[in-house]
Amino acid sequence: MKEIETLLKRAEKNIKSAALLLREKDFESSISRGYYAMFYATEALLLTKNLKFSSHKSVITLLGKHFIKAGILGWIPDRSPRV
Repeated sequence: MKEIETLLKRAEKNIKSAALLLREKDFESSISRGYYAMFYATEALLLTKNLKFSSHKSVITLLGKHFIKAGILGWIPDRSPRV
């Protein structure tokens, strides 16, 4: 799917930006880019199951329902999803 590829490329771009910003000690901006990298990757993941979303909250909710609670992804104590 083209949309999935686009989201994954966007995630990769944000990861690279986060690393660059981290090297420059711009921690706040680096964290923001890292967050968006995870967010875009999560949107791509949801699209693999043809799930529709319209907000950050719905992305998080759908991730929990269809991947965490379903046992596809694990959950670690700090409440961050992991593969």
